[in-house]
Amino acid sequence: MKKVIIIFTSIVLLVPTVFAAQQSSVQVSRFGFFVAPVVKLTGISDQVETMVGLRGAVIIGEWLSIGLGAYSPVSEFKVDVDGSFEDLNFRYGGLEQDIIFL
Repeated sequence: MKKVIIIFTSIVLLVPTVFAAQQSSVQVSRFGFFVAPVVKLTGISDQVETMVGLRGAVIIGEWLSIGLGAYSPVSEFKVDVDGSFEDLNFRYGGLEQDIIFL
């Protein structure tokens, strides 16, 4: 399990995800997009779990991005339901928006 997280994190850090565009002195509009792998931590019932996913967005202007993301846990959660531990397997996704400061 730890090997998967280490390999995934290494790929994310080593693969360049930012493409530089040439800028001219006259710019009519600023518009772009990105697709990126994501690693998140989440917690349920005093357990911390790693989630991996993918998100993509359209960058509008210099300060706003709107897109979609989808995430899934790396392994299953074990939650206590009336004294017995049950597997909790889930995924989530939806609309994501960001304000870009820098």
